[in-house]
Amino acid sequence: MGGAAKKKKKQRVSVPAVPSEYHEDGACPFYRDDASADDLSNFGHELERDGRQEEALRCYALAVRTSPKASQGWFDLAVARQYDDPNQALSFYAHGLTLDPTA
Repeated sequence: MGGAAKKKKKQRVSVPAVPSEYHEDGACPFYRDDASADDLSNFGHELERDGRQEEALRCYALAVRTSPKASQGWFDLAVARQYDDPNQALSFYAHGLTLDPTA
């Protein structure tokens, strides 16, 4: 059989909505104008270690808004939400898996 291999269609996964309460201005206490998505995720990790879950979530949400194609922010949001809202966490994980881990 000399036919060309069929190309698989890439499934489009819709981008999950980040809850609006995580979009407040100044919500991430360590925010700087020059902060990268990685910086914001790291700030969130520090806040979680200090037991400041809500502020950490806001930093992760800001990381996602800063760099929506980077998987790390989506995974951070998923881990932070996995006990309070498992369905939302699964959507964040699923979306993160569709992204380039080096972005």
